Amino acid sequence: MGFHEVKREQVEVFSVSKVHSDILNYDYPKNLPENLILPIKELSKQNGAEVKLYFPVPSKKIKEWREFNLSEDFDSMIKAFENILKLFEAVEATGYKIFCFDMKALYFDDELNPYILTYFPLIGNNDEIDISKFEMPIYINSRPLRFSDNNSRVLAEIFANLKYRDEYKSKEPRDRRRFVEESLTNERLFDFKNWFEKSFSNRYDIKVCKSKFLSSVARYKERWKQSSPEVKVRYRTGAHSIYGTGKVNEDDDFKEEEQVNQDAYLVKRLGNSRIFLAVMDGVSTSNYGDGNIASNLVKKLLLEEVDALKDSEINYEVAKQFYERFIEKANNAIIKEALIIDQTASPDGLMSTTFVSAILDNDMVYLCSVGDSPALLLTKDEIVRINVKYNVGFEKLVLGRNVSGDPNSLTQVIGKARKEGDKLVSDNIEYQFMVFKLLPDETLVLGSDGIIEFTVGAHESEKIENFRKIYTESYEEAKGKVKATAQRILAKIDQNIAGDNLTIVIAKPERNDLKGGDER
Repeated sequence: MGFHEVKREQVEVFSVSKVHSDILNYDYPKNLPENLILPIKELSKQNGAEVKLYFPVPSKKIKEWREFNLSEDFDSMIKAFENILKLFEAVEATGYKIFCFDMKALYFDDELNPYILTYFPLIGNNDEIDISKFEMPIYINSRPLRFSDNNSRVLAEIFANLKYRDEYKSKEPRDRRRFVEESLTNERLFDFKNWFEKSFSNRYDIKVCKSKFLSSVARYKERWKQSSPEVKVRYRTGAHSIYGTGKVNEDDDFKEEEQVNQDAYLVKRLGNSRIFLAVMDGVSTSNYGDGNIASNLVKKLLLEEVDALKDSEINYEVAKQFYERFIEKANNAIIKEALIIDQTASPDGLMSTTFVSAILDNDMVYLCSVGDSPALLLTKDEIVRINVKYNVGFEKLVLGRNVSGDPNSLTQVIGKARKEGDKLVSDNIEYQFMVFKLLPDETLVLGSDGIIEFTVGAHESEKIENFRKIYTESYEEAKGKVKATAQRILAKIDQNIAGDNLTIVIAKPERNDLKGGDER
């Protein structure tokens, strides 16, 4: 059905109050994609502050995007969003760009092809427009706006609305990007984090935005494919821990070495293709015991328990039960040790530690974390944090809990207790557990929070990206030796006079089905 051959009874009426009146004066070319539905000028009109727009009815039956509930079916959402990217690209091929958007304008047919009721301006090659005057919910805040500007921010916000719906809209604008990034991490959809962060920051044009999204989809799908039984992986490992120059006090020179560093780590080989990794970062603020007692107590218990994984089959249930039992046992041990130190010990000020650990079995990773110690995946060109931070900010923003305090204050640690009458007993500890396939070009890094906090950068995403550069530089300087790489990384970070202990554990895979290796 042609746009200019429509009778009144073949149109849908769409009334909107926040439409600039001159929208009806734009004269767009006829070669725009048909899925971009333009209002019919002859029928549309303005009545006072309201503009009543008439749109042609597409030949296919379409429904408002909310009716598809794509947030519950991520694979369908991926398909729908890929089609949106294609439509944006097709619009741009005609010499126009979409720089503002309203989710009310988005419809899909049953094959998830998008249709957009266009009651906002498109920017042409020679246009310079202040897009903010149209008061659209989504727009690029640049004045004046030119065709050459990027528009990936619009696409990132469409993605966020499709995935998180009203929950996304309910967040303060300043919190929305962080909400999506942390929610993706919480849902183990970390393959999309870098694409979203850079798209939301308007770093991409449509071609790059589409290419990066499709790359994220490919990694996401490959990660959940079953591995071939012929593929065998062995791991190069490296680990290192230092005090942190800015953390050390003069009095520390009179202490035992293990009393100064509150971090602990473990790398244990359980076979040719199976290793166990862990990093514990003892919490400094303790009234009963201290962080190095807590972290080293957890390490001691791990050494007693981890050999049980050597000969057993590893799967989701086995690994999850191991970590669940271990966290409970370690928590009870810390409480018991605190009561030995002080029989009046209370939940507040109890010594505690974070915990991030992985069982690597062939190319499968079974990851568990408590607290805020990072787990990172690195490739030659990308880095992403794959585990959440259990702190006040995360629980308020993502979990919607009514908690108070500093946003960075930890809410989950090993060393968590409550009072039951006069007795100090173990409290419930929440942890993140996930299973995923480590792809051939990826390296897994576990660490204490200091390796990111004391890397140079204005904000966390910049610090993480700069950490990747430090890793790459250190790996090249160490000529591919992972243990030497770990040492060089911490030395470079400590050049900034790190005010915390620094600990890193690296696992780099080598597969029997690949010759050579990646460039890291």
